[in-house]
Amino acid sequence: RLHNALGIWTLALIFIWAITAVYFSFPDPFEWTIDYFDNDLTDGERPGDAFVRALVNLHFGRSWGMAGKLAWVAFGLVPAVLFVTGCIRWWVRVVRRRGAGAAIADRAAEPAPSI
Repeated sequence: RLHNALGIWTLALIFIWAITAVYFSFPDPFEWTIDYFDNDLTDGERPGDAFVRALVNLHFGRSWGMAGKLAWVAFGLVPAVLFVTGCIRWWVRVVRRRGAGAAIADRAAEPAPSI
């Protein structure tokens, strides 16, 4: 149940990280779009810079002070917890069941005790 709860409740957060990471992977289209809407390319202000700054702050958790950074650290550990709980669930479903099936087959192959 921990695996399901963490997966569902952090899905939105992981989606936010993925979207904001697109800017880090492909910054040129963002820059071209911002430059397209900028009327004066010689000034230092561009209309989309605040949006890009918000994306960066959201991605790194800089918007809410130390509490936000600590929350981002905790949320950053969720994929590791999902990996561990997923392995445990797999172990219980697949490996234990195989072991139980082999034990039942061994018992069936044994001769019945004589009375």
